[in-house]
Amino acid sequence: MTRRFLCTALLLSLLAAAMLLFACGSGGQPEPVPERQTAPTDITGSLPDVPDTAAPAETTVTHTTAVSTESAMTVQTYAAVTEADPSEFQHRNYAGGTDDPNEEEQTLPTVVTVRTTVSTTRSTTRRTTAQTTRGTAGTGAETAKSTTTTTTTTTTTVPLSGRQAEMKKLVRSYKRTCAVLMTAQDGTVLFSYQPDKAISGASLIKLPYVYFCCVQLSGGVRSLTDSVTYTADWYHGGSGIIRKNGYGKTYTVAQLMDYALRYSDNVAYDMLVYLFGIKGFDDMVQSWGYSVSISASRFPPVTAAFMTAAMTKMQAASALGGCWQIAWDALTGSVQSYVRDTLGISGMAVKYGSISAQYHETCYVPGEMPYTLVILSGAVNSTPDVSFVQNAARCAQKIAAAYEDVIFTQPTTTATTETTTTTETTTATGITTAASETSTGSALTDTTAFPAEPAQTEATAKGADGA
Repeated sequence: MTRRFLCTALLLSLLAAAMLLFACGSGGQPEPVPERQTAPTDITGSLPDVPDTAAPAETTVTHTTAVSTESAMTVQTYAAVTEADPSEFQHRNYAGGTDDPNEEEQTLPTVVTVRTTVSTTRSTTRRTTAQTTRGTAGTGAETAKSTTTTTTTTTTTVPLSGRQAEMKKLVRSYKRTCAVLMTAQDGTVLFSYQPDKAISGASLIKLPYVYFCCVQLSGGVRSLTDSVTYTADWYHGGSGIIRKNGYGKTYTVAQLMDYALRYSDNVAYDMLVYLFGIKGFDDMVQSWGYSVSISASRFPPVTAAFMTAAMTKMQAASALGGCWQIAWDALTGSVQSYVRDTLGISGMAVKYGSISAQYHETCYVPGEMPYTLVILSGAVNSTPDVSFVQNAARCAQKIAAAYEDVIFTQPTTTATTETTTTTETTTATGITTAASETSTGSALTDTTAFPAEPAQTEATAKGADGA
């Protein structure tokens, strides 16, 4: 029994050892399970390769939508008077407490000139000549020469520099203070004389001030229906019609702007300044790059350059409608303009200014070549120097026409064609003629010696004609 147990135990030990040896020979530990991998995201390229055992990466699609934004144009506004004391803005509180001496009552002469356009022509004409030469002793040579000339009529045009020289001569010979500035609508300065010279501007200031009112109105400051009632406190002499209409009448902002530009109304201007203020206007002008101010005097000195800027800005804004159209209609319908009367051009926008010592006009002249013209001139015995203004207007229109030729007219060349026909006949002595008749009588042979055939001469003539 004991021996059998020992044998069984031995066999079991041998079997366990064999199994242990088999396990060691097969390579040992089992292969571990791979961990889950996450592929990195690359939005600019493709995803990297991953082992088959990895979980599939999630693909993220990003949609980018272009967003267009519209920016609304904002209108610059300036400090406005809200609760103002009328006495601060009425005429009696100008410098000295009386009516501004720059705005005296005047009766402006009315001058209407009919515009006449004269076309100057130049003709070129040449004579036809003939020359004959004769020979002697029975030998003659005759040469006839004729010249055919095409007469061309051309219009004489003076170049732009020549027209500018005419204006330069006019202003330099002027014995009083003046300034002239002419600018094409494309921004080209066509003529400039003392554009930055400050000269008492009188009512010219009403043009930029009404522009300021339109800026304020467009920005929501006040409205066209706001109104002021005319009383004795608002009385102001000089130009205008409100003071002639009697007290107690009420005028809207729209009417005041129209009267200030159409009739150069001083009361209307005073009321606008009361409604819209002084500081805002001065700030606006400073933003333009000028130092013109109405804080010390309601009718300050101005320059031709400043007035050009005001008219140019007003013309550019005239298409916006509303208050801008009211202002522009008043300018085109203004009651006084020697430039408009002289040139006879309808649709001109004009603001004039007149004081005892000077007369001025700021004009926008429409046409094929629109331009802005500012004329600041002296006065003669307290009346406008009409002759100087008219001459300056005529010179300006000639400059505009010459500039239009430069821009739109192609240079032309006038050619003069001369045709020369020469016929030469030579007769020589001693010509013999022999004739013979054949026996058959069916043909006649003429052996007479003749001069050269004229076919060559005809060919020469045709060649000269260009045929």
